[in-house]
Amino acid sequence: EAEAQQTAPSANLEQPAVDLQQAQASTDDLEPQLKYERLGADVKSILQDASATCLCLSEKVLALGTSTGSIHILDYSGNEVKRFNLHSKAVCNISFDDKAEYVASCCGENYVSISGLYTDETNKYTFKRPITVVAVEPRYTSRKTREFVTGDVRGRLKLSSQGWLGRSDHLIHQGEGAIRAVTWHGSTLVWANDVGVKVYDTNSHQFIGSIARPKGGRFADCYDCRLYLHEGRDLYVAWPDCIKVAKISSSTDPVSGATTKKFNTAYHVPTDYFTMVGWYTQQHNAAP
Repeated sequence: EAEAQQTAPSANLEQPAVDLQQAQASTDDLEPQLKYERLGADVKSILQDASATCLCLSEKVLALGTSTGSIHILDYSGNEVKRFNLHSKAVCNISFDDKAEYVASCCGENYVSISGLYTDETNKYTFKRPITVVAVEPRYTSRKTREFVTGDVRGRLKLSSQGWLGRSDHLIHQGEGAIRAVTWHGSTLVWANDVGVKVYDTNSHQFIGSIARPKGGRFADCYDCRLYLHEGRDLYVAWPDCIKVAKISSSTDPVSGATTKKFNTAYHVPTDYFTMVGWYTQQHNAAP
């Protein structure tokens, strides 16, 4: 009995052999965790007296909208490059052009502002109804027409452009609830309303397709749709509990030279968690 009592502890210290290949396989099966880095520098002081209400990214800089109506242009370390005090209410939507030389913004009132990042140019455009979203034309810097799109609370989506006689507004769509989100790449324009998502070609001024809003989704009334259009070809649509992916393809008629776009929903991914979509590069990863 004494010998058994003496040998028992040493037996408990023995460890089973570890299969390194099995351990590596179990590690590979784990889902990757989100890696992030908190913005520092000037961001902390900016958010001492205000809260962040929206964020817009570009390859060069990002724009941070706040509850006090200011827009802060930051580098990816959080250093403030420029500041715009254009709104009296919380900023609700921001948009860059492709070159990140102009930024458009709105705050839920009946106007939008478009400002140059490298000039002192600022233009204010007034409308009859409160504006919920704005998207500046991707080639805004090089186009004389200076086009931009606005959506209002009554569900009216307008394409505005500049001409010899001043601004002209072209009504693209209306009657399906407030415009919740909008994104623009090349000639492909996408927006979301209470019914679903619409896709439109600004060159031909024709609708390409649509995606219906899921019925009976969780928290549908609490969270808006999120859109991401990758290079004008791949459309990612995120609702609170599902993601839909669609493909936009182009074909050119060999005789007339006319280009036709086709729209197809590729797949539907239900989720058990809140979803957002964004763009990723080796340097930056963010979700709007």
